[in-house]
Amino acid sequence: MTGLAAPRNARIVHDLLWREKHTFAALRGSAEDIPSNILADRLQRLTERGLVRRELYQERSPRFAYRLTDTGTALEPALTGILYWGHNVPEGGMPSGCSENNRARTSAARVSGNSCIHRRTGA
Repeated sequence: MTGLAAPRNARIVHDLLWREKHTFAALRGSAEDIPSNILADRLQRLTERGLVRRELYQERSPRFAYRLTDTGTALEPALTGILYWGHNVPEGGMPSGCSENNRARTSAARVSGNSCIHRRTGA
């Protein structure tokens, strides 16, 4: 998976961009409650893809701050558009017929006839 396609990458970029969460602990405390092993993996992948840079801010017991690169910051208009869409489309863009419970468990949904079909993605 590349860029923001992996689950939780958009949340991490969102928190770095607008929530001023720049340490592992601050990102770990995000509203989504990303498990630490997954957060570490996602930060490494975002760093490898040039969206995030890691800066050492404490040498003894090494601690790092995470910041968006220029490439990562360039995602702001796209994320702003997605957030605007989600806040202004009824039901946050979810098709009618999809329950709140399903919304929390799925990454994508569409309505086919009267049933809600879900596609799950791995973490």
